[in-house]
Amino acid sequence: MAKKKTKSMSFGWILFLVLFVFSAAMAITYYVSHGIGKGVKNPAEKLVEAPSTSITKLTERKVVVYLPVSERNTFYLIPVTRTTELKGDILSVAAKVLLSTNSEKGEAGALIPQGTKLLVPIEVSSSTATIDLSKEFLDNFSGGSTEEALVLNSIAHTLVRNSEGKVKRVRILVEGNTVESLGGHFELTDPIEPDSTLLKPQK
Repeated sequence: MAKKKTKSMSFGWILFLVLFVFSAAMAITYYVSHGIGKGVKNPAEKLVEAPSTSITKLTERKVVVYLPVSERNTFYLIPVTRTTELKGDILSVAAKVLLSTNSEKGEAGALIPQGTKLLVPIEVSSSTATIDLSKEFLDNFSGGSTEEALVLNSIAHTLVRNSEGKVKRVRILVEGNTVESLGGHFELTDPIEPDSTLLKPQK
C-alpha cells in the first residue's frame, strides 16, 4: 500500500509542475505581447524622433557698387562688394544697395542725395539700362561738378558691372521723366556711359 501511494503522489507533483510551467509561459507571453507593467518597453521598439523644422535662410547675394575715396585731394570711385538679402533682378538689387549707402558715414554716405529711392525695377533694352529715381535725387543734390560726376558715374559703373556684359550705358530718369542735368554740369537727356578715368588707378 505504501508503495502505491508514493507513485500517486509523484504523478501529482509532475502534473502540478507541468501546469505551473505552462501557466507561467502563458503569463509571460501575454505580458510581453501586451506590454503590461509601467516602464516596460519592447527592446525591439525604437523611439523615432520627429524631424525638426528648420527655418529657411534668405539667400544672400553679392553685388558690386562703386563708392568714392579721396587720395591727395583727388576723388576716385572704387568697386566695393556688398552682401545683401534683397530680392529681385540683380540690377535693381545693386541699385538699391548703392542708394542705401546714403545712410552711411564718411565719403560713401555723402555720395547719393538723401532720400533717393528706386521707383521701378530697372529695364534693359539695346544695351541701355533705364533707372527711374525719386525726386529727392534732384531736390537734395547740392554738390559741384566733381560731386555730380561721382554720383552719375557711381550709378553707371554699378549697373554696367553687375549686368554681366548686357549693359553699356545708362539712362537716368526722375519720377519717370527725362531731366536735363543733375547739377548743371552733365547732360542727362541721353544715356550716359561710365567714365573709366574716375576709377582709382590700379597700382
